Amino acid sequence: WGTREMIKKHPWHAELVHTRPPAGPNQMRRLDFMLSVLMAGGASLPDAMTYAAMVFQHVFGSGLQEATEARFDTADDPTAHYAVFLDMRERAAREMPTLSAWLSAPSGPSADERFELVLGFLLDGIASRL
Repeated sequence: WGTREMIKKHPWHAELVHTRPPAGPNQMRRLDFMLSVLMAGGASLPDAMTYAAMVFQHVFGSGLQEATEARFDTADDPTAHYAVFLDMRERAAREMPTLSAWLSAPSGPSADERFELVLGFLLDGIASRL
C-alpha cells in the first residue's frame, strides 16, 4: 500500500519502472525482504521470486494504468476522449447487450477498492501454495 500511495503521488515512478530494471537500493531491499518472508513461509527461492514479481506487477501495473487513464482524462482535446467512448457505446448497443447495459450506467468499485481486491486474490493464492 505504501508503494501504491507513492505511485499515486508520483505517477512517473510506475512508468520509470517499466523502462529500466528496478535496481535501486530501496527496491532491492524491499525485494530481499519479500523473498525472505515468502521463503520463511515455505516457498523455494524461485517460487518466492515469482510470487514477489506477481505482486510487483500488480502494484506497478495498476499504477501505470491509472496514471495513463488520468493523463487521458486531462488531455488537451476532451472531444477525442468522448469520441472513443461514443463509438464504443454505439458498437456495444448493436452487438453486446450486457456490455451496453453496463455502459449505460457504469458502476463498480473505486480504483483503490479494485487494487485491494486483486491484491487479496494474489495474496490468498500465494498463501494457499505455502
